[in-house]
Amino acid sequence: MRRLRPVTTLYCCFGVLVMAGGVAAGDNDATVKKVLDVCASSDVPMAVDRASRLGWRRQTDGEISQWRTAFVGYNGGSVDVVAWRSEQRGRGDTLSFWAAAGPSAHKACVYSTSSPDGLSEKLSRMLGPPNTSEKNDAAQSQSASWKRGDLVYSFVQVGSSASVHVGQPPLD
Repeated sequence: MRRLRPVTTLYCCFGVLVMAGGVAAGDNDATVKKVLDVCASSDVPMAVDRASRLGWRRQTDGEISQWRTAFVGYNGGSVDVVAWRSEQRGRGDTLSFWAAAGPSAHKACVYSTSSPDGLSEKLSRMLGPPNTSEKNDAAQSQSASWKRGDLVYSFVQVGSSASVHVGQPPLD
């Protein structure tokens, strides 16, 4: 598990990178369902096809190049990454999906929002009760995770920002 902490840090950094300049956005059940569908994709072409149903703008290679460079430096292999930003009605939600090759080959997906109200409950409606759940009112944070099939869904909210990470569990 220790080996994956830097990867988790990169997930978080990618969520922050693609959210920079975003505007608060609400999410509805249909959007969350479409996002989870993208995250369950088996490869990048499938993710691109499924993401087209969101109607979000695909980010350019220039917008994600800094993250790609940092990830390749860490992972030691190549990465195929795509990202989207919602620009409809002032939305600032972001979604990214990548498949990495190299010593830590994996595929993963991150959805970030600056308006997470009810997101944890929506995930529970779609995924069932979480396997783990924590809430810290003093720190204004909550987290939950679900293992469904070969995927792990991790939800983290701190204050008014939240992200959902989807990927395969580490091989022990």
